Amino acid sequence: MKRLIQIALIFVVSLPVFATEEGTLPGNWYQLPEDANYSSRADWERETAPNATAVENIERLLKSHSSGLDGISNFEKSSRIAKGDWNLAALILDLTVSASGALGVLMAKGEATASLYWRRVQQTLEEQHEDGGSDLILSGEESRSDVEAKLEPIIRATLATGEVNDAPEFRRNLLNTVMGYQGLIQDVGIDPGREWYVSKLRLDFSVDISGKVNPVTTVGGGIRLRFEWEPATDRVPHARFARHRGADELGGLLETLRQTLQKVSYADLGPTGFTIKSLKFGLGLYGEGKFGVVKVGASVMGHLYLAKRTIVHPVAETPGQALPAIPLIEIGNDTGHAIYATANGISHQTWNYRGGRGAVYQIPVEMFRKGLEKAIQIGSYLAERSNRSKGKNWELYQLKTEFALSLAGTVGLVTIGGTGALELVFVKAAAAPLAQSL
Repeated sequence: MKRLIQIALIFVVSLPVFATEEGTLPGNWYQLPEDANYSSRADWERETAPNATAVENIERLLKSHSSGLDGISNFEKSSRIAKGDWNLAALILDLTVSASGALGVLMAKGEATASLYWRRVQQTLEEQHEDGGSDLILSGEESRSDVEAKLEPIIRATLATGEVNDAPEFRRNLLNTVMGYQGLIQDVGIDPGREWYVSKLRLDFSVDISGKVNPVTTVGGGIRLRFEWEPATDRVPHARFARHRGADELGGLLETLRQTLQKVSYADLGPTGFTIKSLKFGLGLYGEGKFGVVKVGASVMGHLYLAKRTIVHPVAETPGQALPAIPLIEIGNDTGHAIYATANGISHQTWNYRGGRGAVYQIPVEMFRKGLEKAIQIGSYLAERSNRSKGKNWELYQLKTEFALSLAGTVGLVTIGGTGALELVFVKAAAAPLAQSL
């Protein structure tokens, strides 16, 4: 039996270099209105689709890639590789957007604007996840004693570094912090009536010399621990745990995001033949332990993964306490952004953190919803163009796109060297089963 190996490769087969200015993406696809000298969001939204030259460049790039993939298949048929035990199963094409808006292949290190996952036609592969590892993964069902036992190796390893003086305080703080988020995961993971559910919560914490455990808010040294919760959505836990104060704040943000996503019309916006698998939001902290989404990925202290149920159970849904607006966190105090927010009626405030000053913008929920819809439209365009350019032997089965968030509630594709705060994942829709004759 042949084994499958999945590797990430970039094939450059007569790929075009970055396009000329006439062949770039629309400015509002990759620029944010507060950074692009637009007086209002309405002016910024007028540009809606790539021009003919940009479309030609995109299609040439994708078709060149497909030709390269078919070339691999032809090579395998005529070589000894096809007779061996290994079979090339999947490839990834990473694309990026230049500072001037041209789409091209990511040839160096950095975060891709879009990642296209290709597989052989009619081959089944699971969706790919490339996030880094964590120190501990929990489901929210574990008892306090279970969590304590799982934390023990982490506690011992941390104390062995000699960077924590108060071991009892550290042990107590870490256990209480983790258990507080256990309570949140229990609440969000047991409601089968919700279309959008939390598939994963990832949070990074820092440990100081006195044994205090705090969410990571800035880049810096010290001991860092990463924890993930992957809730068991169809099971009710045996015991209930009290929430941590920070978990209460995060719960309000989560409920607001879920209610906003519920109002998005995916049937009208999504790409033909694909479905939205998940969204990933970058999380940050501001003020006294309040959660918000981050403007760019560089200021993230965790991630919230929301997945869409294909079947929603017909049970009564009990809405949680939603926030009046979506808090958008920006590390640094950009006076130009504050001026733009004031001119466009967007509430904002500054706050101090260790090492600097930041700002939080309160985005009206309706504006944020429109931004999510725009992200879906851009992702849909790339998915459909890629699928249209497929060759004979390979097909697109997953697309991941990265966006930065605007204080005006909209989005922009991450450009080369940037970091995303919102990630959308599209996957190829499962084929409907064939009707069987009696």
